[in-house]
Amino acid sequence: MEKRIAISCAALARIIVDGKYLLVFDKGTHKPIGGGLKFNKESMPFLESIGYNTDRTDNDLRIDIPENKYNQFKHWFHMFIDRETTVHREVMEELQPFLQVDISDMKETYERIDETNRDIGPSKMSTEYKNRLFQIHKVEFSDDQIEEIRSAVLTHADLVLVTKEQILNEEMNISPHAKHIL
Repeated sequence: MEKRIAISCAALARIIVDGKYLLVFDKGTHKPIGGGLKFNKESMPFLESIGYNTDRTDNDLRIDIPENKYNQFKHWFHMFIDRETTVHREVMEELQPFLQVDISDMKETYERIDETNRDIGPSKMSTEYKNRLFQIHKVEFSDDQIEEIRSAVLTHADLVLVTKEQILNEEMNISPHAKHIL
């Protein structure tokens, strides 16, 4: 049987307010704002050429491919073409609902891509490994927007500001992938 690798690609927002990191409560854990990146229809010839599979219908970059095609996939991913390349959509979806001011003019700076690999054993989409590619973006707001975020943290339990130490120690049920925004 051909060995396949499950891959999940996500953009994470590093948002710092008053020297602390902004996290959102989602599915039982505090996590950085962000989520799955999407591929464009223009990427289909490439993805088909490397034998991708997915059970999703939303063009999320949560796919599996033959293990021997992983380096080709990583090269394509690092080229930032034919796929979503920012965390803007996720910030608007996850943070804007808590705020009274528009944040669509946020300043976003790409910082790096982190990679994690872990053995998950046989699963629905993979026979061996799950690789995650996290695209990290620093997101900054105007003074008025920061003030609104401070207010939202005080009034909404789903938003928290945490220290680097709290993230590293995974206190307050903080997701392990929060470490990538440090």
